[in-house]
Amino acid sequence: MNMHTRLDPLEAGSADFGPDPADVIARKWLVLHDAAAAVAALAGLQVEPMRAEVRDFPGVLRAVGGWQREQAEQGLDDLLAIMEPGLSALLTLHARGSNSSAAAAALWQEFKAARDALLALLPWPENRLGG
Repeated sequence: MNMHTRLDPLEAGSADFGPDPADVIARKWLVLHDAAAAVAALAGLQVEPMRAEVRDFPGVLRAVGGWQREQAEQGLDDLLAIMEPGLSALLTLHARGSNSSAAAAALWQEFKAARDALLALLPWPENRLGG
């Protein structure tokens, strides 16, 4: 991802988030995690292995209806809206030779907290979330 790349859910990434990669939710989730990986790299952090609930989020979201789906879809869009300018700013700082690791670490922590809040909106089998 370069400084001129938008977090466009129509651009395919490398991870597999379920059986239907053409699904908009899965593509948004994929783009979000690609952006988060770039933020982690700028922070000098290693991305943790993908937990099952993170990988399965798009499929569970597709199966859920009502307020939970609406809230989760809105939260996903909101998180993408935060990550795009944040990553763009970090890449600009990096391109100018500035140390962006502290800002990247802060954005990484915000991403993780918001992502975990999204995961918590959905109904998961007992003992699955937070593993």
